[in-house]
Amino acid sequence: MKFKLLLSSLAFAAVFSTCFVASGQSAKQPRARLGRATLSSAPENTYYTFSLQSSPYTALSNPTPLTTATWDDPSLTVTLPFPFQVFGRSASQLVFDGLGGELFAVDAMTQDTLPVIGPYAMDLIDRGYNTGTMLSPISYKTEGSAGSRIFKLEWKEAGSYDEADSLMTTNAEMHISLQMWLYEGSNRIEFRFGANNITNPALFYGGEDGAIVGLGAFNQAGNLVLSELLSGAATAPQLQSGGLPQPLTGTPAPNSVYRFNPPGSSTGLFELGLSQQLIAYPNPTQDGIWIRNIGTRNIAPSHGSRAFILDLQGRSIVDFDVQTSTASAQWVDLSALPSGLYLLRVEGMNGSIRIVRK
Repeated sequence: MKFKLLLSSLAFAAVFSTCFVASGQSAKQPRARLGRATLSSAPENTYYTFSLQSSPYTALSNPTPLTTATWDDPSLTVTLPFPFQVFGRSASQLVFDGLGGELFAVDAMTQDTLPVIGPYAMDLIDRGYNTGTMLSPISYKTEGSAGSRIFKLEWKEAGSYDEADSLMTTNAEMHISLQMWLYEGSNRIEFRFGANNITNPALFYGGEDGAIVGLGAFNQAGNLVLSELLSGAATAPQLQSGGLPQPLTGTPAPNSVYRFNPPGSSTGLFELGLSQQLIAYPNPTQDGIWIRNIGTRNIAPSHGSRAFILDLQGRSIVDFDVQTSTASAQWVDLSALPSGLYLLRVEGMNGSIRIVRK
């Protein structure tokens, strides 16, 4: 058996503090060590919005292989073909360095947080691992024209370590196919699920209810400071902002799409200021907005700290001192305003954010 030192469940946080030992296989060394994943005092509000979609799943045609042999806990790196952001942090590469179903999104080592993307954060493995014949390739492909490209990463019929370990010498049979799509420009993230053959969920998920799915970010001390994770039934998941990782219940239905829309996406739920520094959400809103500084550092002292909600005639309706730190979000009550369109501006900063009060 492979023993894991976990907080409360599988995978997502385990890549930071896990030691693997396999019976009948070579001992495994710990992966990236940012310390035990503990929850920081991040605010309980949402950076991404989530929606469940449905779209026919199509396997990648003539993709570039990331794996050329059987794999378990792969150490792989792929360079992204266009600039991308996760939680407002730049990512130029995706790195597998732990279990098979999640990746680090990395850029310069000076970044203040390390984002983790978990399309299916569990102990995935090549189904042919026991026999040495690769049956579950990981590959990628970029499609579309410059400015609107989509980077697609695919796990094809990935198996479960727990089933492979129980069989020891033969191929694992249970599997799931999935893809992760990253959208140029909008920074949208999608997890797309294909057919699966999971006849014994208890074995496939190692005694858990399902896989952990979502996004997170750890600070340099190894604390989970941002988390946008899914909870509930895999067929109808809900976004859980904040909190420790918990697995979904069950397996996503074939042709399901888990869509994470960030600030500035084409959905109109968020609007990003020209400064690329602040976001305001939810938007549209009924009673108020959260304001968060998504830059990699506090707002420069040369910027003012006074913010204004303006009507379309440019009159200041609400004014307040904006919180310039990147540490947390700030609530602004707009419940007294009539329904309509407003602008958020910050003294000394270029641009504005359009606010819709329903």
